[in-house]
Amino acid sequence: MAGNAVASQKTVYLRLIEYSPLILMNASLFALLIVPFVLLISVLYIWRWRHTSNNRRSPVNDKLLRAPGEWLMEQQSNLDERISLAIIIIFFGPSIILATATINNNSTPPNYTMLMIAYGVICVFALIWLWSLLGKFSNYRLGLMGERATGEELNRLMLDGFHVYHDFKKDHGGNIDHVVVAPSGVYCVETKCRRKSKGLPDRKEHEIVFDGEQLHYPHGSDSYGVNQTIKNSAQLAQWLSSAVGEKIHVKGILTFPGWYVRETKMAKNLRVLNPKLIRNYIASQKEKVLDPKLTQQIVHQLEQRCRNVVM
Repeated sequence: MAGNAVASQKTVYLRLIEYSPLILMNASLFALLIVPFVLLISVLYIWRWRHTSNNRRSPVNDKLLRAPGEWLMEQQSNLDERISLAIIIIFFGPSIILATATINNNSTPPNYTMLMIAYGVICVFALIWLWSLLGKFSNYRLGLMGERATGEELNRLMLDGFHVYHDFKKDHGGNIDHVVVAPSGVYCVETKCRRKSKGLPDRKEHEIVFDGEQLHYPHGSDSYGVNQTIKNSAQLAQWLSSAVGEKIHVKGILTFPGWYVRETKMAKNLRVLNPKLIRNYIASQKEKVLDPKLTQQIVHQLEQRCRNVVM
């Protein structure tokens, strides 16, 4: 028995000696393939940890007001990480697959045909994912530019003594792009940034026509944004009324940056305007429905809801 054990152990040693060059070569190949990927991931996570640890704090302790398109900026940040991951999978996919095959099979060369098929499948899914992410990123970027353009116009209302808030987060998800508080009332402003394209023969390429129910674009018609603005106005009115203990009426404004907007028929509690016309529209409303005390109560509630950005 002892002789058999010694013989078996000796066989193992001889096998190790025989395959040691191949094992060392595969280990070196594995390290060469996987090290760049590991280094990249390590640097990204170390950077994030270093800049979010308690040892490195922002000198600004006060919570800031939400900026125009704050939610869209947050979504863009999340997309940046996923886009980076998709790119890493596409570029480092062959290295990861080959390194895995190498470490799992030290005695024979990997089946490169199967590895290419595996990489092809992974790459197709990663490319589809990347295409989808880039589409969302483009839409978020367009929406952000639109909300910033509207925000710049609305901020000019503060020169008239009005109060302007951006990216108001609702209780049950979603947000209201802009809120304006003026002596003439509270205004819920929704921004829709639509791309321009070649229109139908009988329509102007730069014009949106609102007939009181539908929006007519150069390339078609829909009511996208109309019902949302009316719904958000009602929800904001309900929230403010509950918060201040007095019935508050909220007027809706739907705006399209970069478009000439023409209203052929007025809708109840809704105006559709270019952002550059909103200031004159609100300033021209002479009826005062909010006294200074009620205005301050409304502003206080909006301030509490919109001042939540931590640096």
